[in-house]
Amino acid sequence: MEIKNLINILPWHQKRRWSMRDANSIKKIIIHQELSDGTIEEVNGYHIGLDNHISAKGCPHFCYHYGIRGGKEHDGQIIQANELSHITWHTKGQNSI
Repeated sequence: MEIKNLINILPWHQKRRWSMRDANSIKKIIIHQELSDGTIEEVNGYHIGLDNHISAKGCPHFCYHYGIRGGKEHDGQIIQANELSHITWHTKGQNSI
């Protein structure tokens, strides 16, 4: 299955950007389960918006490296939202590795 790259398609926060790391330093993966009906675009909008559950100032971008689309239109499509070198804010205490 092809992974659709949305890194430069999904809107970014006006000012904030992720810190960077050497992608070779990654030692583990973390998988989240999302049970809402929100789309990737809606979740991205929530993440970059002010006062979300992660940051009162908004996050730089979608807070995960990859996502899986649900629904009949995109059933199971995998998207990439960030480079592996981006240190995203999705698991407290684990975001630097």
